[in-house]
Amino acid sequence: MDIANAAGAFLGGALAGCIVAWLTQRFIERRERRTRRDELRLELYLDVVDLILKDERALAEQGARGQIPPAELQTDRLRIRHRLELLASPPAREAYKSYHHLVFVETAHDLKDRPADPDEVTRARDRLIATMVDDVQDP
Repeated sequence: MDIANAAGAFLGGALAGCIVAWLTQRFIERRERRTRRDELRLELYLDVVDLILKDERALAEQGARGQIPPAELQTDRLRIRHRLELLASPPAREAYKSYHHLVFVETAHDLKDRPADPDEVTRARDRLIATMVDDVQDP
């Protein structure tokens, strides 16, 4: 009986070790995926900040006459928007949509067709940045 008990203990220990190893591997894979997603999200948010700077320049250069932004800037905006759909949190996506809409209205329309409050774009920009900061710093 001693051999049977020893064999049972050995097999039980080996099985427990395999289960623990498998669970540890799954935990590590999940943590690495989450870390990679967070790295991509941070990179995306830095790209959004670069786009905000381009938008600020377009707003400053635009003046009183509305004009369609250059194709390169429109392409950047769409690229960022699509990446946000894939990687950003829902609050960050909503904040970007609000900001993007206001910037489009400000840059592509004549003065009479723009929002009455010129600081609305600035507030939307600040909300977007604050949302991204909260999302990146969220544990």
